[in-house]
Amino acid sequence: MMRDQSKRVDLTQADPGSADPAYWDRFHRSVTARAAVALSRRRAVVPVSFTDLVLQWGRAAVPLAAAAAMLAGLMLLQGGDEFPVEPVALEDVLTHGPDGVDLTGLSLQSAPEVAHLTEVEW
Repeated sequence: MMRDQSKRVDLTQADPGSADPAYWDRFHRSVTARAAVALSRRRAVVPVSFTDLVLQWGRAAVPLAAAAAMLAGLMLLQGGDEFPVEPVALEDVLTHGPDGVDLTGLSLQSAPEVAHLTEVEW
């Protein structure tokens, strides 16, 4: 492809360094000097990886979890048998209810106030 040389635009007027050959060197030094504090701060900051983040959390979480486990163990050892746990069968809950009330005779026909509820009302 050949370019048309007659359509070239002279940009020397837009170039601030066209009259001063040392302009761009001075510009570069001044920008670098003004950005030196920010650049040194960025250089000093160590990027934190995911592994570093997990290790930092682990330093706090592992001792807390160990302390919580020890506290729970002490509570279990000191608790004794004050509240014995009795297994409950699902059939017992369905037929006798959570309070021991007999639910076998209960139906929608025997409770007219809930007979109209055939589906969940939101």
